[in-house]
Amino acid sequence: MAGVSDVYKNVCRVIFDDDVVFASDDAAAAAYLPSNVRDALQLDGPPPPTYHPAVHFPPMPPPAALNPMAMPWIPVQPQPPQQQHTYSPLPEDYRSLFITFSRGYPISSDDIIAFFNSLYGPCVESVMVEKAAAGQLPVYGRVVLRCPSMIPVVLDGQQTAKFMIKGRHLWARIYVPSSKPN
Repeated sequence: MAGVSDVYKNVCRVIFDDDVVFASDDAAAAAYLPSNVRDALQLDGPPPPTYHPAVHFPPMPPPAALNPMAMPWIPVQPQPPQQQHTYSPLPEDYRSLFITFSRGYPISSDDIIAFFNSLYGPCVESVMVEKAAAGQLPVYGRVVLRCPSMIPVVLDGQQTAKFMIKGRHLWARIYVPSSKPN
């Protein structure tokens, strides 16, 4: 604010004030101007006014009133999985992250959703975790985001990202769909 105030007092008020008479202490610079311009600018007149740094502006008028006809702002509320909407026209494959867990330390879908939504806002559409064989624990899964532009945000511009969720490691990378034979 101090910088803006300084520019206003020492530049704007001087150059936009029609009553200010411009003068130059540099006679050499004035010598290059045609005589009619020198006379019109009254370069031999008094110097421009100076402003003391302690001079303050008059108080600002109060801000304009809010529009009483404006629509109310209602924040987006997370919806239960059965009611969630797909916010992107792109298929899930193009909005997904492939995730892996440390062997023996899987992370629940609910914990993954809560973690990413707490960091980046309501960005997760769904989480699918591997259905492991009996007696085995899942080691991979997929996170479907609502918008493909969230992928570089979550990965922080890197190829892979490592997260710690409730003391367990989760690695994420861009999901690459497997090619299906015809």
